Amino acid sequence: MFFNKPKNQYAIHMKDQDVLSDGKTVWNIAKDIKEVQVTENEKDGSTIGPSNLFNFYQQGYKYVLMEDEKIVRQGKTEMAKVIELAPLDTKTNYFKIKLRVNKNNHIQDVTIFDKSGNRYTYAIESLYIGKHFDDSMFKFSKEKYKGI
Repeated sequence: MFFNKPKNQYAIHMKDQDVLSDGKTVWNIAKDIKEVQVTENEKDGSTIGPSNLFNFYQQGYKYVLMEDEKIVRQGKTEMAKVIELAPLDTKTNYFKIKLRVNKNNHIQDVTIFDKSGNRYTYAIESLYIGKHFDDSMFKFSKEKYKGI
C-alpha cells in the first residue's frame, strides 16, 4: 500500500486486484476478470479504509489495552502493543477493531471484526515517511492496464 496523506491518495496492489485513489475517485481494478469499477472517494469518516487508516481511531471508540503479542516485522520477531477498540455507535457493521503497534509506535496492522463473522486486516509491510510519490501512481491509466 502506498499512501500520500496530504492529498488523501492511496494505491493498493494485490495479486488479482489493485485499488487506486487520487483523493477524489477510486478505481477498483479486478485483473482476473479485466474489469474496473469507478466510484467517488467516500468522505464518511466512520468508514475504515486506506484513506483514514492512520487516524480513524481518534474519536468514537472505547479503548482497552490488551496483552502484548509477538509479531514478525522485517524478518525479526518482536513484541507489539495491542489495543482493542469498540465503536460507541452500536449501529456500525463491526463490533471490534484490534490495533497492533510496533516498537517504533507505528501501526503494524489493523483487524476489523464485523458482525457477520468476517475479519478484515490491513497490514503495514513497509512505512516510508516523507517520501514523495508521483500523482500518476494513484490514477487509473488505460496504458498501464491494457485490456481492462
